[in-house]
Amino acid sequence: MKGNRNVFKWLDAHLEETIMIITAISITVVILFQIIMRYFFKNALPWPEEFSRFCYIYFVFMSIGYSIRNKSMLNVTMLQDFMPKRMRMLLDLVIQMLMAVIFGVFTYYSTEVIRATLLSGQKATALQIPMTIPYLATFLGFLTATFRSVQSTLLCIKQLHSKGNL
Repeated sequence: MKGNRNVFKWLDAHLEETIMIITAISITVVILFQIIMRYFFKNALPWPEEFSRFCYIYFVFMSIGYSIRNKSMLNVTMLQDFMPKRMRMLLDLVIQMLMAVIFGVFTYYSTEVIRATLLSGQKATALQIPMTIPYLATFLGFLTATFRSVQSTLLCIKQLHSKGNL
């Protein structure tokens, strides 16, 4: 029981960054391998560019949840800076709730895209893998973004409640 809790705690703290690190390292290694094959052996391989592109897609979509968790999303705070603290906290709560809803909708529609690629049977040109695999990045990215937005919403509610502002 305690082991499961530790696993969930670790996943909560490191899931997105672990996937981002793995994809970044994979891109680097595969492109370096392609450079070596092309310039030293005069034999360019057909799949490294496509593989790197798919890794980059996973990297980008996983970075959404990562930036929400670390509160590093791009935002404009000019109006917020002039508000009293309580109003800022309430506005932050509304924004987090809105983000959770939007990412939830994106998650739903990403399943529709995945279903369409499954039905089409489309395969990647060079790797010959089902296109469902790269499109799965949208679902996983939006799902983690939804989850992190809900976490952020709950944290905002907890902060408002603990300060007696709710």
